[in-house]
Amino acid sequence: MTKGRRKIRQGMAGAVLLSVAVAVAGLMMLSQSISEMRLSDRDKPLWIANQMQFEMLRFDAAAQDYALGRETYEGLTQRLNILWSRLSTFEEGYVADVLESRGIDLSVIRDIRNWLETLDETVFAQDVPPATAESRREMAAILRDQMSSFKTDLQKLSLSVVKSETQEQTQFKDALLTLSNRVTLLGVVAMAALGLFGLFLWIDGARSRKLAEKMEVLANHAGASLRAKDSFVTVVSHELRTPLTSIYGSIELIKAAKNSDLSPTNEKLISIAHRNCERLITLVNDILDIDKLDANLVILDNKCFNLSQTVQDAVRDNENYATGLQVGLSLRVIDTELYVEGDEVRIAQVLSNLISNASKFSPAGSTVEVIAYQNGPRARVEVRDEGQGIPEEEHERIFERFHQGSQVTSTTYKGTGLGLSIAKAIVEQHNGRIDLKSTPGKGTTFFFELPIKDESKDTSHRPASCDVRDVA
Repeated sequence: MTKGRRKIRQGMAGAVLLSVAVAVAGLMMLSQSISEMRLSDRDKPLWIANQMQFEMLRFDAAAQDYALGRETYEGLTQRLNILWSRLSTFEEGYVADVLESRGIDLSVIRDIRNWLETLDETVFAQDVPPATAESRREMAAILRDQMSSFKTDLQKLSLSVVKSETQEQTQFKDALLTLSNRVTLLGVVAMAALGLFGLFLWIDGARSRKLAEKMEVLANHAGASLRAKDSFVTVVSHELRTPLTSIYGSIELIKAAKNSDLSPTNEKLISIAHRNCERLITLVNDILDIDKLDANLVILDNKCFNLSQTVQDAVRDNENYATGLQVGLSLRVIDTELYVEGDEVRIAQVLSNLISNASKFSPAGSTVEVIAYQNGPRARVEVRDEGQGIPEEEHERIFERFHQGSQVTSTTYKGTGLGLSIAKAIVEQHNGRIDLKSTPGKGTTFFFELPIKDESKDTSHRPASCDVRDVA
C-alpha cells in the first residue's frame, strides 16, 4: 500500500469516527434534554406558586374552623408553620433564583412575610390561647380579613409564573427540535461517510488483491529466474572445476621441476598463472558451497571433537600463508578442552577463512591473535587483527554474498566476497552465531560461538558423539 493511499484511508477512518462520535454526543444531549422535560413539576416554580395559593386557602379554612370550634389552636399554628415553609421555598434556593432570572415581581411574597412576622409577634405570641368562642371568632375574622388582601396578588403571581414557564418551554422545545435536526443530519453524514469508507475499503481490497496476484506472478518469475541462474552457475562451476584442477596440477608440476629451462620471465608468468588458478578454484568451490547451503544439501558429519585442538591445527595450517604476508600468528588457548558436536572439517573451514582474512588485511609486521575460551555455555573463538578496521555502517552487510568492505580497495588482496557468507551459514547450521567488533584505525575482531557439551573440564575420553545443550 502506498503512503498516499494509507493517508487517504486514515483520513476517511478519522472522518467516520469523528462523525459517529459527534452523532453519539448529540444523541446523548438529546436524551438528557428529554429527561429534563420529564422531570417532576415539583422542581418548577409554578408548582411552588400553586402550593402557596393552596396553603393560603387551607390556612383560611383552618381559621374558619377555629372560629366554629372545629379546629384547635395547635392545628391553626401548624397550618401557619406550613405556610412559612412554602414562603421560604419562594425566597431561597433554586425557585428564588429562577424567578429572579425571569424578572417576576415578588413583592406579594415580601408582603406575606411581613404579615406572617406580625402574626408571630401578636396573635400567636400569646401564652394563653383565646378561651371563649367569641374571642376565637374575633381572632379568625382578623386573620381571614387580612388574608383576603393577598388572594388577588397571589393569583397574579401564579399567572406570571405560568407565562414565564410557557415561554421557557417554548424556547426549550425549539432548541430541542433544532438539536434533533442537527443530530439527524449528523447521523445521515456519519452513515454516508461510513458507506463511502466501506466502498473505499472494497475498492482498495480489490486493488490489493490484483496487486498481490501480480506480485505473486512476478515472484514466481523471479524465483524461476533465480533457480535458472543458480542452476547455470552450478553447472558452469562443475564444468570449470575439472579442467581447472588439471591446469593447476600441470602448473604445479612445471613449478616443481628442478631442471627447468624456463627464463625468469616465464617463471614469473607461471607464478601468476598458478596464483590466478588458485583464485579460480577457490571461487568455484565457494560457489558450489553456497549452492549446497542454499539447497540445504550440506550433510554435516557431526562428531564430538575438541574445538581447542581444531583451533591449534587451523593456526598451524595458515602459518605459512601469514608468513608470506609478513604477518605473525599468535595463539592463546585459555581453555584447552572445549568439546562441541559438529562437523570438524566445516568448522576448520570457518577458522581458515577468518584467519586468512585477518592476515590479508593486516599491515606487514603486525600480529593476528587467535583466542579460544569458554564463554558460559558456549565455546568462543576470536580472531583479532591490527588492520584499518571496518566502518560501523558496513557491519550489517559484511556477511552478505559478494560484499567486499571499503578496505578492499586499498589492498591488492581481493577475494570472492563469499567466504564470510559461507562461514556464517556453517556456524548457524551448528546452532551458533558469528559476529564482529571493529574500531576504524584499531583493527577488527571476528568471533563465533558454538554450544558446548557442558561446563566441566573433564579430561576423560569423550564419546564419539555427545548431547549438546540447546542454548537459545
